[in-house]
Amino acid sequence: MARLYLPNFPDHLHRKLKQRAKASGRTLAAEVEAVLREVLERPVIEKGLQETLHFLHSPKNASRLLTALARARGRSTSPTSSREIFSKKPGSPGR
Repeated sequence: MARLYLPNFPDHLHRKLKQRAKASGRTLAAEVEAVLREVLERPVIEKGLQETLHFLHSPKNASRLLTALARARGRSTSPTSSREIFSKKPGSPGR
């Protein structure tokens, strides 16, 4: 098994890890492994978020999304902003 050496690791994080380890009945090493495993086994969610943000960065795509949201909320006209979509109740007339 590989070793992990973390020079200059912040004291406050070390204390928190020790507290979590004690509370969960694990050694410090086991707690570090559990925390890293939890974070590293979620790459699909982060990738999906990155793709969504990249998609929304395009004004054309953002406009399409706003139009789709407006239709989903029962409006016949496209909103001019996300604020307009989320500030009105479904079925209420647009401006």
